[in-house]
This record gives sequence, structure tokens and C-alpha cells, in this order.
Amino acid sequence: MRISNFLHMPAGEVKNRATIMGSVDIGRLPGVVKVTMLVPGKKLREIDLGLYRMAYETYREFIEE
Repeated sequence: MRISNFLHMPAGEVKNRATIMGSVDIGRLPGVVKVTMLVPGKKLREIDLGLYRMAYETYREFIEE
């Protein structure tokens, strides 16, 4: 699973997070799938692609530090 490699998480954890705290949407075109899930801020900071900063700026009023 690409997201498992990207976030350095076991595939089982990704599946669990997508199932319990997210969603899996199948697109109309072959091979199109959209997965949403909650990811800990620590993981976003570890991969350091600016994702945590973007999420923080967008949702700063809802984030507890």
C-alpha cells in the first residue's frame, strides 16, 4: 500500500484507521480509490513535507498542542 510506505505505518494500521476513522470511496474509473483517515500530527511532522504546517494553518483553532 502506498500510503503505508508514505506514512511509515504498517498496512494493518492504515486499514484500521481508514475503516474506523475514515472512509474508502471507489471511483467510477478503473483503479480510482480515495481514502480518508485521521493521521497523528507526529507522523505528519516526521515525513516533513509541509503537510503538518498546512493542516495546522487550516485547522489551528481546533488543534490542541
